[in-house]
Amino acid sequence: MPTAIFIPLALLTVGILLGVSSLLLKLHMVSAEMARKIVHIGMGLVCLGFPLLEVSTTAVVLLTFIASAVLLLIRLTKASNPFASALFSVDRSSSGELLFPIAVAWVYAASAGNTVLYIIPVLVLTLSDAAGALVGTRYGAEKYQCSNGTKSVEGSATFFLVTFLAIHIPLLLLSDTGRPECLLIALVISGFITAVEGMSGKGTDNILVPIGTYFLLDRYLPMGSAELIGRGLALGAILLILLATRKMTTLNGGAMLAALLYGFGALHLGGVVPLVSLLLLFALHVATSGKLKKADYHKPTRHTSNQIVALALPALGWLLTARSGVIAPTWGPLGFCLTTAFQAGLLHIGILAPDTNLRKPPLSVILKSLIVAAPMLHIVEPLTFGSLMLLVAGAAWGCAVLFRAWRLPMQPDDPLNGWVKLTLVATTASIAVYLVAQLPVAI
Repeated sequence: MPTAIFIPLALLTVGILLGVSSLLLKLHMVSAEMARKIVHIGMGLVCLGFPLLEVSTTAVVLLTFIASAVLLLIRLTKASNPFASALFSVDRSSSGELLFPIAVAWVYAASAGNTVLYIIPVLVLTLSDAAGALVGTRYGAEKYQCSNGTKSVEGSATFFLVTFLAIHIPLLLLSDTGRPECLLIALVISGFITAVEGMSGKGTDNILVPIGTYFLLDRYLPMGSAELIGRGLALGAILLILLATRKMTTLNGGAMLAALLYGFGALHLGGVVPLVSLLLLFALHVATSGKLKKADYHKPTRHTSNQIVALALPALGWLLTARSGVIAPTWGPLGFCLTTAFQAGLLHIGILAPDTNLRKPPLSVILKSLIVAAPMLHIVEPLTFGSLMLLVAGAAWGCAVLFRAWRLPMQPDDPLNGWVKLTLVATTASIAVYLVAQLPVAI
């Protein structure tokens, strides 16, 4: 379809959706959430037709800029704009309406004409999010905390089911993928994406869900049944560990979902060694949480997905850097283990009594770092491993002294200052060990 016809037609359709939803809301025929989802589903269905209309990528990107500008204008003038009620009558703060067209344009460009890689992410964005929100709003009874409020188990279960169908059915009908592989791909991706949606807040799921679905789909389509079963079992095992220990940790529901994504991402990008290192860190957290409940100076707290993300980004950064070829492949898992090792020691400092003297850090700080770094033995030779562990011990001591002098209180409700500082110190230490290890006489 020519761009000159496509863009005005698409904008007219969006305008009709906004007008109809606003009118229905004004007449009290639908709730605020329902009005918002009518627009959401309508926009998604329009976007699903792009491949059939043979729209160019340039036209879709141009439409995205125009639509985003229009939606932003409606947002800024919502007090006097008659179309605004369809999107902004809900109580929560959300930027989802602005992220929606950006996500669609990105997936359309990335799919490069592959209908399956485009339709499935947009279908998940269109149907799963709307179904989960509507069921959760009306029938949600079991609540859990996410990054900016609460979500319901019922809503997440609905999201999982609709996502599974939105992936499984198109794969069966539109691809040459075998039936067992279609089933396995749908199960693994729907489980992962449900966790992404569950920990997301303020509308960020509108971009994280479709892009995450695209990447996993692109990665999993060439895989055989055995490899897909392994991924599914790993995801299930991590979930079972988190569920079994949910009463023994300080993680809220959103943080547990973030931890699930972190663990699966570590396995996906780096293999078994990073996952084992991460599980050791989690085991130390569980053990420490039990001891803290008996400590007089410690007030029980609940940690959120924000803290998990703060810990995950630098560690996963090592794996992504290695995959991109910037550093040697071996140093991806090694850097991950080093970062999580230093985080383990610093997390221990974060919960020590404020008057603890860390000019001579307690042995437990260094010991925890060494425990989490131990899986490196699977990657390097014993002699090299011994040298690395000596570097870890020295760097852990330096981290302890620096962080004790620099940190702010490690409270889950702080603006992440203490957690960002912890991440910066741990990342700097891991980079320092990496640089020292590159010296010919170092290892």
